[in-house]
Amino acid sequence: ADKHYLAFQNGSSTLFECNDGGIYKTTDGGSSWTDITGNMMTSQMYRLGVSATDDNHLLTGLQDNGTKRIFNNTWSNPTGGDGMECIIDYQNSSIQYGCIQNGKLRRTTNNWLGGTVDVITDNGILNGLEGAWVTPYVLDPVDPQTIYLGFQELYKSTDRGDNWTQLTNLSITNEIRSIVIAPSNNQVLYMSDFNNIWKSTNAGSSWSDITNNLPAFSNDITYIAIKSDDPNTVWITLGEYNSTKVFETTDGGNTWINISSGLPSIPVMTIVQNKQNTVENELYVGTDVGVYQKIGANNWTPYCTNLPNVVVTELEIYYDANNSDNSKLWAATFGRGLWSSPLPSLFSTQNPSSFNASANSSTAI
Repeated sequence: ADKHYLAFQNGSSTLFECNDGGIYKTTDGGSSWTDITGNMMTSQMYRLGVSATDDNHLLTGLQDNGTKRIFNNTWSNPTGGDGMECIIDYQNSSIQYGCIQNGKLRRTTNNWLGGTVDVITDNGILNGLEGAWVTPYVLDPVDPQTIYLGFQELYKSTDRGDNWTQLTNLSITNEIRSIVIAPSNNQVLYMSDFNNIWKSTNAGSSWSDITNNLPAFSNDITYIAIKSDDPNTVWITLGEYNSTKVFETTDGGNTWINISSGLPSIPVMTIVQNKQNTVENELYVGTDVGVYQKIGANNWTPYCTNLPNVVVTELEIYYDANNSDNSKLWAATFGRGLWSSPLPSLFSTQNPSSFNASANSSTAI
């Protein structure tokens, strides 16, 4: 879908057509078309979901090309539409979630086999409601049957999406854009729209607006992350084009500091912490021109050798519990497909800065 450009070859009846799936041509006035995309990686990805139990098992949500799954080095197509946020259950990788635009959430309990897909938001109390273009939802880190979903209010399910309860009455003008739960304390949640951020310390039963505690900013809030072992340490990323890109709080949002030094004045779309580094904070952000890394008090530095100059929409980490050197940083990009990189060895003073497209992710979709 989404045709972007048509052009005739000079002095020829050959017509080229460009769309969100690639490049095609016709030599007979459109009666038949040939896909000439070849091996070009042009996938426009909004989000990705990484399995916690299986390396190279992921879901990605693509503009106009649905939700894609990669498993055992093979790509498949679980759902259509515009693919958005994706999640793989961290205890049972056969249970997965994909989302179509504006919060139309789909679920499988058998790894999408046989075309079995459960529709879990287009009914019940959510029927007729819509969220943001990329609607956020997250699994509780203690109980994966519990899901939090953000439309203009926050909703909660305790049975993997079969039933929902509205948690908030905040009269949010814009749709919720980001939701996070503290991995070390599932009672602590943060959520935001573009301009406001809220905090709950009782699993979403009540909320406080902590926006005014932030220094003045004119950027859109694009992402929130919480430190793996501290619910009071939180990072937010901001969009637009100026020098204020990332804020950090270590006291639960009472005070914030700007930690943007080293980043270019371009939108930052996502942030993730490497939880296996327990000595100092090891952070990665996805920007409009690639990935940057920050370790401890150091400034941000590029972490994108071999990575195209491209918008990185989401970062996630696969953790190898037996060997941290096998852990892997994954990057979804808007226009150049899916990429992966090793993380710096925790036993080395050298920080490798190379992103490499793995064999299975370099296939054009």
